[in-house]
Amino acid sequence: MRGRVAALVLAGLGLVTACSDSDADSPDGAGGFREASCELEGSASGQAALVEEDDAFTVTWDGFGVPSSDRFDYSVQLADEQGTRAQLLLVYQDGELAEHLVNVVGADFRQHDQETAPQVEGDRVTAVFARDDDALTDLEVTQWHAAAYSRDLSVGGACGPEDEPFLPFP
Repeated sequence: MRGRVAALVLAGLGLVTACSDSDADSPDGAGGFREASCELEGSASGQAALVEEDDAFTVTWDGFGVPSSDRFDYSVQLADEQGTRAQLLLVYQDGELAEHLVNVVGADFRQHDQETAPQVEGDRVTAVFARDDDALTDLEVTQWHAAAYSRDLSVGGACGPEDEPFLPFP
C-alpha cells in the first residue's frame, strides 16, 4: 500500500512522461515476450523498462543508483483488466537490499517475499521476478507504472500520466 500511495503522490506532483512499448519476438522467433519503457521524471531523470516473459518479469531502473544511506524503493505496479494489481518492490536500506516483495493490492491486500538477486551496476538496478509466484502466475498485464524514490520522496522519479497512474502495457 505504501508503494501505491507513493506512486500516486509522485504522479500527483507531475513527475510523469511518455512511454514506449513493443510486442516483440524472442530471439528464436517463437514470440514470448512483451516490453515497455518509460522516462522516470522527478528530482532527476531516468528510465524504467519492463519485460514480460512466460516465466518472469524483468525490471530495470536506470538513473537512480542505490544510495549508501537512507531508504530507497524501486517499484513497478502491474494491473489487469479485472482490476487485480501487483506491485514488484525492492527496498534498499543504507545501501543494502532489505526486502524484495510482491504485494497484491486490493480488498485482500497480501504481501510476501519473493527471492530475487538484483544486479546493481552504477545507477542501474535490474531484478527478475518469477511468474511462478501465486500473485503473478495468471496476471494478464494490461497496465503498468514504475517509480524509484527515497523514503521522504525528496529523491526519485516516476512515470505515468498525471490523471491516471498507469500506462498501457502492450
